[in-house]
Amino acid sequence: TVFGVREDEGAGVVVAVTEGSVRVTTATDSGVVLNAGRAVTVSMDGRVRPRAEAATPADLAWATGELVFRDAPMARVQADLRRWYGVVLLVPQPELAQRRLTATFRRDSREQVLTVLSLSLGATYEVRGDTAVLRSRAAR
Repeated sequence: TVFGVREDEGAGVVVAVTEGSVRVTTATDSGVVLNAGRAVTVSMDGRVRPRAEAATPADLAWATGELVFRDAPMARVQADLRRWYGVVLLVPQPELAQRRLTATFRRDSREQVLTVLSLSLGATYEVRGDTAVLRSRAAR
């Protein structure tokens, strides 16, 4: 069995199965059995909610070394960059923090990802150790 678990900022936790099957339960929900290609969201209150649609490429990307964002909120981008690259991404400008990102990265370096992120959002970035600060080009 091969499956992934990731935090879905604000929504809870997503469990996606690529091979075999997994039973997902919580203390307050008897849960469901997921087969390959399926996903559920476990909400913050412990409810297990199966998705009507199949697991998305973003749900399963970790298995192929991909980082996939589809109209992703900046909070998710920040969380995934922290998890994948160990970088804390700070976005101090509210108008930039409200932006969404659609992009796919395949084994790219931290610098490549930050460059594409900044170009696609009309921003610049500065790295200090394990922290990157993203700022709008208009604010410079």
